[in-house]
Amino acid sequence: MSGFLNAAFTSRFVKFGEGSRIREGGNIYWPEKISIGDNVAIEEGYWFNIVPLNDSDGPKIIIGDGCVCGMGLSLSAVNRVELGNNARIGSNVNLSDTDHRYDDVGIPVLAQGVALTDGALVIGEGATIGANSVIAGNRRVGKGSVVLPGSVVVADIPDGCVAAGNPAVIVQVYVPETGEWVEARSAIEAEQAIRKRGR
Repeated sequence: MSGFLNAAFTSRFVKFGEGSRIREGGNIYWPEKISIGDNVAIEEGYWFNIVPLNDSDGPKIIIGDGCVCGMGLSLSAVNRVELGNNARIGSNVNLSDTDHRYDDVGIPVLAQGVALTDGALVIGEGATIGANSVIAGNRRVGKGSVVLPGSVVVADIPDGCVAAGNPAVIVQVYVPETGEWVEARSAIEAEQAIRKRGR
């Protein structure tokens, strides 16, 4: 079992919160643009990358208090990738606020640069992203929502929803009034359940 990043390295972060521990055995590029909250746990095999194309002030990767991240987490930010407080991220999850361009089939994708966005990828407070899931671009996964393992998220997921698949679709909606999860067998059923909340 590996040790944890030492204080000499963690002092380079914008913030490295109390009680936080990141295992050795990963790659972090430009920690001066990364903020880690209190009581965060990150397992080995991570890859945190800041793409220095947008020279905005402040951190570009923000990991909130109490987040727990499994092995093999990949975070890449041009603008901002944010994990809300107490988010749970499974193993081998890929989160990026942008993607590579692929306009010209005669040029390798990696040589075409990235498709810039002016937004952010935000994982809401208490949300869970299952293992082997991918979320790229200007996306939001809502508070308390769950993305099931192996999903590819291509649209926003509202608060209190479960999404699954490639592309991910909403399969359950939480109804606070009853404290129950309601099955959604179609996009129409999901939308109807979401609209009924709070009436």
